[in-house]
Amino acid sequence: MSGVLDSVAAKCQEAGFPFIVDVSAHGYEMTLGLGLPESFVHVELESGEPPYFITVGDPTAEGVVAFYLHGAHPMEIPRRNLISTPEAVNVARDFLERGERSTSVDWEEV
Repeated sequence: MSGVLDSVAAKCQEAGFPFIVDVSAHGYEMTLGLGLPESFVHVELESGEPPYFITVGDPTAEGVVAFYLHGAHPMEIPRRNLISTPEAVNVARDFLERGERSTSVDWEEV
């Protein structure tokens, strides 16, 4: 799975199109923004029940960035939740391998 994640991240980065991918693993759904220098990771139970968690980069950042779910549906992600894309890919990889949120980044419950 790690290699697939790297491949998708590279293709989205080349295209420069902010894209959201979602992956189900370990009873959770993880969404990851790709295609820009900054990204985010969001984790929630597959059932859709709370709690929901999203990464926090700069808690003082203002504004939003549009990412496109499945390439079509725009979703505005607050800039405060963006981290570097390489860091987000590592966080996502860690989650897929261990089934736990990484402690290398800050998270907030939404």
